[in-house]
Amino acid sequence: MLTVKSLRQFGYKVRVLHNMTVNSRGGATVVEITSPINTVSGVALCNHQDQYNRKLGVRIALGRALKQLGMSTK
Repeated sequence: MLTVKSLRQFGYKVRVLHNMTVNSRGGATVVEITSPINTVSGVALCNHQDQYNRKLGVRIALGRALKQLGMSTK
């Protein structure tokens, strides 16, 4: 299973950015992966009515970024 930590150990540069509102409802998580060839990003948006969850946001955004690289989280 690929995680942010394992990608960093393989030499990829990984940035995780969180943007949440003051009342912890809604928000966004962005994961940027820089490989030797290019940089891709994945975004996970949380509905403004839902409780923001960092772990879930990272998991979704990471999966979307890896999909652009042709990789899987499994």
